[in-house]
Amino acid sequence: MSSPLEIKSINSVSMTLSDGSVWQFLIGKPSGWEAGDEVKVKSNNDPAPGGPKRFQVASLMQATNVTKNIGPISVTSAGSINPPSQSAPKKSSYAVEDIKLGTKYAILDTFPDEDSFLLECGLFMIDRLMIPPRQKVEWSKGDTVILHPSATTRGKTNKFMVENLNHNSQKIGVLFIAETK
Repeated sequence: MSSPLEIKSINSVSMTLSDGSVWQFLIGKPSGWEAGDEVKVKSNNDPAPGGPKRFQVASLMQATNVTKNIGPISVTSAGSINPPSQSAPKKSSYAVEDIKLGTKYAILDTFPDEDSFLLECGLFMIDRLMIPPRQKVEWSKGDTVILHPSATTRGKTNKFMVENLNHNSQKIGVLFIAETK
């Protein structure tokens, strides 16, 4: 991104920009950042040594709040609130309250470049920090999954564990990211 974009919504986990992109904070919402601020997101070509090794270099980005001259901070793409899918439900917003634990859901769409997938109850991003380094997650559209509570929530309501019934009950941690209410 070369020009600054406006923050349309922001919470403790992520921010949504005026182009519809969603960015997850690696260490939580920066102090002072608010909806309406302009942010510039650029490639992080030289991640600090000792940083999160499980993120691919291309997935780490730097965000700077140009309105308040704060940053840069590390972020990673969490997808888009408007995924380019014809099969996705026509829903304007999702909320944690829409999620029914223990219910089977079909994956409506996947976004492998952003490590995210769409279910009927919302958009989720794979929490790569909770997956062993060599474990592959190659889920696809149409797979059946079940959402469970995460053992590592630590007070967060957006963390879940997802079990994929089509891939030997492989379980991964995910973050619910499409909360737009």
